[in-house]
Amino acid sequence: MVTIKIYVEGQSSDYQETKEALTISDPDYSSFAKSFNKLLNSAFDDEKVQVKTISGLGYTCAAKKVKLDSSSLGLIDLDYIYKSDKSDKLSISVSSGKKQFFNTDEINYAREKIKSNNLVKGILDRVFFMVQAMESWILSQPEVITKVYVSQKINKELISENPSLKGINCETIVNPDEVLDKILNEYFWDKKKGKKLKYIKGKNAYLFIEKLDIKKLRNDFSDVEMLLNAIKLRSEH
Repeated sequence: MVTIKIYVEGQSSDYQETKEALTISDPDYSSFAKSFNKLLNSAFDDEKVQVKTISGLGYTCAAKKVKLDSSSLGLIDLDYIYKSDKSDKLSISVSSGKKQFFNTDEINYAREKIKSNNLVKGILDRVFFMVQAMESWILSQPEVITKVYVSQKINKELISENPSLKGINCETIVNPDEVLDKILNEYFWDKKKGKKLKYIKGKNAYLFIEKLDIKKLRNDFSDVEMLLNAIKLRSEH
């Protein structure tokens, strides 16, 4: 059995980030990490690979852990690369609040900018990106959103027909977390709280992640395909 460690950017509902990152010996990892374990392991037919996802990390902490652990991989949001530089042309464009979608040139620009970023310099072959963030993955499979909250659905229309998603390449959505929150608000009712359902990464992200179809993801997102290939390659050595 080969164990592959993956440090994932993202906050879990049962782990508060501190200066010390989670390690492989921690007992439970969190629901967020478990959902990624389930998703990534679903890509492999046998049990030769054991994916250990360590979450609850900010992007800086995740990247630093990958640098220190040469046998590990990292999974972080692409948007950090330009949002961390307030003077960057793409960051300025996004912060205006008017930009909803990226074009191909802008996505390629963000990827090129990565190469000169000190945070990931030297580990680019082991760092993969959730373009623009992991909510892009969730939005690409709207049927999963319905499956998770089917008993709380108040809008009979298909989520896939929503103008925010219909005919849209989810890789190009500028703020996928905001779009997901809007979708939940529009289609679902939180029975416990008596109000429209909200998206909170630390509370309900894992419910969607663990139900995603990994085959669809690897077809729709090039970084998912590259990540799975990297996992497979490491399992063979």
